[in-house]
Amino acid sequence: VKLVRQKSLLPLEVSYYSEELIKNIVALNNNFEEKDFEQWRINALISLLVVVPDKVNDLYQLLFNSDLSLQQRMSVLSSVGLAARELRGLDDANVMKPKFDFPSKRLPWDKPATTSNQIEDISNRSLVKDGTTTWKSKKLELASSKLSTKKNEFRKCANNFFYPLANGWLNGIDLGSFDKIFKAHYVATLRIVYSCANPVHNYEAMTQIMEVIVSQAMEQNVPLDM
Repeated sequence: VKLVRQKSLLPLEVSYYSEELIKNIVALNNNFEEKDFEQWRINALISLLVVVPDKVNDLYQLLFNSDLSLQQRMSVLSSVGLAARELRGLDDANVMKPKFDFPSKRLPWDKPATTSNQIEDISNRSLVKDGTTTWKSKKLELASSKLSTKKNEFRKCANNFFYPLANGWLNGIDLGSFDKIFKAHYVATLRIVYSCANPVHNYEAMTQIMEVIVSQAMEQNVPLDM
């Protein structure tokens, strides 16, 4: 986690190794019953997605095409939702952001531009609990009362996060006896990604798809935290 975040200004280097890293992290099993194993897995995936957001496609390939356990699938979804929030400029207490132990400041004339985004934080509590993501709000709205000086990095990668996940649902999901618990987590993650996507240019189209998915989930009696 720390090494990847230290390399945040070197995304090409991280990208070079990211496919194998993602594959190995997702496939790991907690054979030695390590404490907070899933928390570490989720945080490792978040770190990679924040530095190289386009690699979310590799993560989705594993989610849809690999033989993963329920817990592995849940952790993948949790990492997607929390990475979307961090890229959007929102903080979560259980997301690890280690301090660098070497100078990493840019030169005075090489400071990245920052923009001020007016956003409402959709969570006052951690979104990670027992390795799963919990939906904390119905929507993410522009709010004049709260300002975030963090740049919205999610806008440019929102489509890559949202549409493959939405299409995965629309193509059909069947996890047998674990179907409802997985689908509940799946829809919760989609709603987080959808909320963080505002205000992308095609947000209205996303809204229409999201309404269809929520309607289908309700028809299937999938428990939703509204």
